[in-house]
Amino acid sequence: MTDAILPKAQSKNGPAEITRASGSSLKAFITRLHFYVGLFVGPFILIAAITGTLYVLTPQLEDMIYRDQLCTSSLGTAQPLADQVKAAGDYIGEDPRLFAIRPPAGSMPRTLIQSWLYLRIPQKLSVVLIAAVIGWALPMIGLSLIAFLLIDLARWKLGRTRIVKA
Repeated sequence: MTDAILPKAQSKNGPAEITRASGSSLKAFITRLHFYVGLFVGPFILIAAITGTLYVLTPQLEDMIYRDQLCTSSLGTAQPLADQVKAAGDYIGEDPRLFAIRPPAGSMPRTLIQSWLYLRIPQKLSVVLIAAVIGWALPMIGLSLIAFLLIDLARWKLGRTRIVKA
């Protein structure tokens, strides 16, 4: 909208006075600016909300999708968590950087241990499943966990992030 020129009522002494409606142009500009900023930023917020929700629900989704890989027929008491973490460290190799340990729960007697593989593939995640009862590392051939996909999507969305080795 542009500034409107509104004539006032004709007076006895001379021509009509002219008044400007200046407040409406500022309001129209701010409304238009808000609309275009929303069009630009909205998709990023939507992607962040969806990936964040999926990331929060990752343990439940993995339990449903990968039930065959996460379940085992081993019966007995689980090894101590420290022994399971040591077995994962031995399986990964030198200087593992563990960042998540999910102990066994319920009907899934396996411990999920996630780490960064600095030595083999820079800035790539590694997942090791440990059979909690026997304390052995289980191979992860063909297992692509949902969390990896979401983390890669978040990296793509936010740009490349550099992970500093501590």
